[in-house]
Amino acid sequence: MAAKVSPIPGTLPEEETPSNAPQPPSRDDLKKDLHDDDDKLEVKADENIFSEDPLSDEGLSLEPSTWEIALLVGVNTENGYLFSFFQTVIAASFFVVTVFFQFIFVLAMVSAMSSSPINTETEKGVLEQRLLTNHHWDNINLREIATRSSDLCSGTVFNSLNSYYADVSEYLDPSAVITGLAIPGKYVCGVAIFIWILSMTTEVRRICELSLAILNLSRRTDQKSPEAYVNDQEDVYMIQRKSVTNKVCLLIFVMGPRLAIAAVLLVYGCIYLANTLAVSDMILNACALEIVKDIDEYLFAATMSHSMRELVEGTRLTYKSTPKTSPTH
Repeated sequence: MAAKVSPIPGTLPEEETPSNAPQPPSRDDLKKDLHDDDDKLEVKADENIFSEDPLSDEGLSLEPSTWEIALLVGVNTENGYLFSFFQTVIAASFFVVTVFFQFIFVLAMVSAMSSSPINTETEKGVLEQRLLTNHHWDNINLREIATRSSDLCSGTVFNSLNSYYADVSEYLDPSAVITGLAIPGKYVCGVAIFIWILSMTTEVRRICELSLAILNLSRRTDQKSPEAYVNDQEDVYMIQRKSVTNKVCLLIFVMGPRLAIAAVLLVYGCIYLANTLAVSDMILNACALEIVKDIDEYLFAATMSHSMRELVEGTRLTYKSTPKTSPTH
């Protein structure tokens, strides 16, 4: 039997570790736990990202436009209607004026400005005048020994053929790119059509955003409950609910005409710019189309009072967001 070793004087006796005592975690276990915690944090962050809708809290703000001021007609709050009777009449009147003006411009463009300037009859008339008239012996300039066609090409004589020839040359002249004196009309036309498509895409996107916001508003079941409330933190009106009847009326009588006019302007505006032969007229026509598109904003800025402008700009549509699912890991 082994003798028991006595401790050295001046030192404490060693403590015996029981066999069932918990062992400290190893380095590999610590790394695994840290990795699991990081995965949990990433999943939680992804869930927050996918469940968060930026428009569900802030809402979709209205823009200063006679189209969008019509969305506020008949909206009631806890303190009564948002618009007074006079403001309602003003908003409805200028909404009708906007629809009328844009419809007139669209109708004029479709009926009178969408035909191509170069067609079979035009080509036939130019050839007949050039071959039968401008090269005729009676029209030769005997002093300069030059035909009428030569005078027209040099700019000495001016008539409708000379103007037509100058427009076609300016539109198609490839030497303008080399010399740098001017830009051919085909490039100006391409840039103008591209900018017009971008402008109308912005308009169509705005219409879609407003339509979706109206559809996703909470359903108003109690007629006594207010449609809008005041957000005291940001000092704005938040339209939270609408009845089904109001939603249908807004979509049909406000969003419907706006979308139809935008679609017609997009299609026939491109045709109108493509059929413009003179480069100077093309630039003016592009500016005219933009004015027709923005006539609602011009009417709003020129006619609405300061209080109505602040009221429209300080109103938002707060719609219920669709729940989103987070990706699986």
